[in-house]
Amino acid sequence: MADDEGTETEEPDECSSDGDDSEDVTEDGWSGVRPVEDGDNLEQKFLLTMMKNQRGQPKYFVGRCIGDDNLGEIDMKFMRAYGNGVDFVWPDIPDISVMDRSGVIGILDPIEKRRGVMTFRDAQPHQWK
Repeated sequence: MADDEGTETEEPDECSSDGDDSEDVTEDGWSGVRPVEDGDNLEQKFLLTMMKNQRGQPKYFVGRCIGDDNLGEIDMKFMRAYGNGVDFVWPDIPDISVMDRSGVIGILDPIEKRRGVMTFRDAQPHQWK
C-alpha cells in the first residue's frame, strides 16, 4: 500500500499474533486447561487427570486436589459427570484416591452453575470420554 508520499508501506498481517493468546493449551492439546508447571502447588485446585484402564486406553477424570506433597503424589477427591457430561457433581460416597502427579493434564477454572453443580470454563468435555 502506498502512503501520501507515494512510498510503499507494509500492512500488518491480520493473522499475526502478539504472543498473548487468551486461550491456554496444554502440551496434549487440551484447550481451556492451564498447564501444570514444575513446583506448582496443586492443593485445592480443580484438575483434569488421566489414568489408563486395563487395556492401556486413557480415561479422563475431574476432581479437586486435597493434598499435594510436591514430591510426586497427590490426594484427589473426584467428581462424577452429571446430565449431559458437561456438568459435574460430588458423588454421595466420596471418591478419594492417591495418584501420581504425572497423571495431571492441567488446572481447570470452575464455575458453579447452581448449588453443588459445577462446569469448567472453556474446557472441551467431548475430549473427556
